[in-house]
Amino acid sequence: MFFATMFSYGMDQSAVGVTGISSCIGVFVVTPNPGMMYAVHVPYTPTATFGPKTGLDVQHQGVFRFANFVKSQTSSLGANQIKMFCAINGNQRQTLKDDIGEAAQILGLTKIEVVRIFKNLKISGGDAASVAVALLRKGDGYAMLYKQDSEVFWVKGASGGGRVRTGFYANGSQDDIMNADISGWHRAEPPNVKRSTLKIS
Repeated sequence: MFFATMFSYGMDQSAVGVTGISSCIGVFVVTPNPGMMYAVHVPYTPTATFGPKTGLDVQHQGVFRFANFVKSQTSSLGANQIKMFCAINGNQRQTLKDDIGEAAQILGLTKIEVVRIFKNLKISGGDAASVAVALLRKGDGYAMLYKQDSEVFWVKGASGGGRVRTGFYANGSQDDIMNADISGWHRAEPPNVKRSTLKIS
């Protein structure tokens, strides 16, 4: 399994995830079984600086690099064979279309499936709790699971069985190899979450 840490992206055939998102976004792209699954951790750092770059520059760079990497890996597939999901903590990121819409456009997609997590976070509305999210393949379908990050027993390092990231897009990226036992995590289904479809023109 691959878990994307801050500023990183990667892939796995059976399961991908993101480590704690508070105001960040977990973005997932999936291809038909037995194809790959991809994940990127998109931060929310509008006031930060990374050398000459602003936080918004880095956010854009991450979405752009991730989407183009996925495109390079899926060039033989039609857009109707690729799906994009994103996981968000509660009511965060109301500018979602501006934040990650470019990734869908690069991949030729017209919609993104949005999952907003609200329950089992110990904080009303889920706006301040950091959440770990996993997307796993179930035959020809997919299941999304989540858990409050502070309650996850993370195993770090190559010996823990996690996959190495494929790439990163900011200096100071968290490059730990992460893995966790996701059995018993909450299902990202109503009433725990609100699902919607974001249309991309």
